[in-house]
Amino acid sequence: MTEEQKCLAEKNYKLIFSFLAKHNLSEEEWFGIAAIGFCNAVISYNKDNCAFSTYAYRCMYNEFSKEWNRMQRQGEIPKDRLLYYDQVLKTDESESLLDFIPSNENTEAAAIEKVLVNEVLQKCKSTLSKRDYHIFCLFLQGITYREIAKRVGVSRAMAGKVITKTLNMIKHL
Repeated sequence: MTEEQKCLAEKNYKLIFSFLAKHNLSEEEWFGIAAIGFCNAVISYNKDNCAFSTYAYRCMYNEFSKEWNRMQRQGEIPKDRLLYYDQVLKTDESESLLDFIPSNENTEAAAIEKVLVNEVLQKCKSTLSKRDYHIFCLFLQGITYREIAKRVGVSRAMAGKVITKTLNMIKHL
């Protein structure tokens, strides 16, 4: 940074706190991201275009957006939005999420069912052609015959025949 850029940063560093407050963001969690945007603004600022505060806010918002999108792609959930199975749902009641889950579910049966489904899918994969297996997998995902036909490049009737043939094959396993 040049001396002019350092001076600009020192005079306007409170914009970071202003930005965080305006957008109701936690200083602990988001200060670093906003500071990166602020530093980018200091380095790339051109006096002829607009006021520094306007430009800095835009740069900080861009950094915030990039980080937020990255977190969404990774499937991260901010800690304040996590819900644990034993966490109390309301402060005035002592009910937790665990109280709403039926305890009569047999996890052993669910595990056995999952293994059996995987075995059937493996049998289908080894028996069916690649195209037929792909059609059946799309069907299992809940996609309509018309959409399956469009994706695979066959007629709707052909997609239906393949699915019916596969279901009949599974019944005889």
